[in-house]
Amino acid sequence: MKTLYTTILACTFIGFLNGQTYFSDDFEPGSGAGGSLTNNNAWTTQVVVASTSGFNWIHDDFGGDAFAEVSNYNSTTSTNEVMQTWLITPVIDLSASTMPVLNFNNMKRFPGDDLIVNISTDYSGSGSPLAASWTDITSSCTMDANTGSWSFV
Repeated sequence: MKTLYTTILACTFIGFLNGQTYFSDDFEPGSGAGGSLTNNNAWTTQVVVASTSGFNWIHDDFGGDAFAEVSNYNSTTSTNEVMQTWLITPVIDLSASTMPVLNFNNMKRFPGDDLIVNISTDYSGSGSPLAASWTDITSSCTMDANTGSWSFV
C-alpha cells in the first residue's frame, strides 16, 4: 500500500510508579540531516519490503530539534513507493518495572498507512523482525491523525 509517513520520535520507557527511566533518546546531537540513527548504537533499522529507491529511517534535524524520519515519497517520480521498514530500540530490560509506560512524539503529514507500534519479548536484536513474536500496542498510543499540520502529538 502506498504511504508517505514522517515519524518524529523522542522515546522514553518509564516505570509508572517509581518514575525510573529505562530508555530515553532525543536523537541529539545526531549527525545532521540524513545521518545515521545507529551512531549511538541505540537503534537498528530493518527493511522487510524495500522501496525501489532504497528509502529507510534516517536522522534529521529541523530548527534544532532532532528526530527519526521515514518517507516513501520519491520526488523524482512524484510517487509513493511500497515499503515496510522497522525502527527498533535496543533491548530494554523492564523486569523491575511494574507498570512500564512508553512515551513518544509523532507526526503524520500526509495521507497513507499509519505507524504501527509493536513490542516483543523474543526479538534477537538483529535480523528480520518477522522471525519474532510481536504485540501490537498501537491502539494504546496517541497517534497524529491531522495530516494538514506539522504539530507533534
